[in-house]
Amino acid sequence: LTGKIKASEAIQEANSICSTRNNSQITTEHLFHPPLPQKDWYLPVILRKLNANLEQIKAKTLILIDNLPKIQWNSQIGISTELNQILEKSEKIMKEMWDSYITTEHFFLSILNKENKVRNMLNKLGITYDNVYSTIKNMM
Repeated sequence: LTGKIKASEAIQEANSICSTRNNSQITTEHLFHPPLPQKDWYLPVILRKLNANLEQIKAKTLILIDNLPKIQWNSQIGISTELNQILEKSEKIMKEMWDSYITTEHFFLSILNKENKVRNMLNKLGITYDNVYSTIKNMM
C-alpha cells in the first residue's frame, strides 16, 4: 500500500509544482521531480543503485521545469498529452509486472519507455529503461 500512497503523493506534488511555478500543464517533468528528494521512496533508491548523481538529476529536472511555458493569469491546469500517455503506460507496465496498483516505479519505467525530455536527460547520464527495469527486478 505504501507504493500506492507514494504514487498518489507524487501526482499531488506534481500538481502543486505546476501551480506554484505558473506552468500551464502538469507534465512529465512535474511528475518525475517529487520522488527525487524523498530518501525512502524507490526512485532515489533505484538511482543510487545505478550510481547516479541524485543532486545533478534534481538540478537538471528543475531546469527542465523552469523551461516550461508559464501562464500569467489564473487558469485551469490540465495534464499534458505526453503525461497522460505516460500514466496510461504506467497502468500497462503495472499489469505486465503483475502488480495490483500503480507505483512511482511504474511511472519511472513509463517515462523511460517514451520519448520525452526527462528520458533524454536520463539516457545521457546512462540511465535507461533496461538498467532501471533490471534494478527494480533485482530489488524484488
